[in-house]
Amino acid sequence: MLSLRGDYVYKIIFCYSKSGIWVKAIEFKDSTQELVSITDFKYDKEGRIEEEHEYNPFDLCRETYHYYSDGKEMVHLIDNEHEAQLVTLKSFDVNNKIVEEKATRSEMDDDGEVIEVEDDEEENVILWQFYEYDDEGNRSKEILKDTNGAEEGITEYSYFNDGKVKSEISSSKNSCYTYEYEYLYNEKEHWKRMTSFKDKEVSSYYERGIEYF
Repeated sequence: MLSLRGDYVYKIIFCYSKSGIWVKAIEFKDSTQELVSITDFKYDKEGRIEEEHEYNPFDLCRETYHYYSDGKEMVHLIDNEHEAQLVTLKSFDVNNKIVEEKATRSEMDDDGEVIEVEDDEEENVILWQFYEYDDEGNRSKEILKDTNGAEEGITEYSYFNDGKVKSEISSSKNSCYTYEYEYLYNEKEHWKRMTSFKDKEVSSYYERGIEYF
């Protein structure tokens, strides 16, 4: 897949196991062939992602996932060599859709329990979002909140009939913008190019090549 971000075009190669499971992603700059990152994925017995290791020339990032037995919550830990640990607690509804996501600079013990840091919690909350879904199961709204639970911003989504994102409108106290998306399809009706526009100006594009077996 090709991706335009800023002034560079990046190529991402996805590798799958014989059973069709995504196990590796290799990213590099398309023009210079410079390696950007290699990401490996490991799954548990139930097919859920368990570990994610990202290697790049400057850093190593290890991500682990812990699922609670009730199936309603999970913890996502990001451990970066040069940054504080980032722990994200995700809550799910009866349809296994994420309804709340809260990321903090914290730690996690061997049982998946989040260990609170001694610093003021307000300084450690990185992200706190709530999600709503339409009747088709598509995410229709993201609500961003501050550390006190007050609303900071809203992003609303609309979709094409095939479930692909058509537009997203984000608004907050400081900004308001609209992203719109266009898709090109191959002969098998799979998209091969996606272009995003921010306030009518091209923002990025993705091109992907698909091998059929």
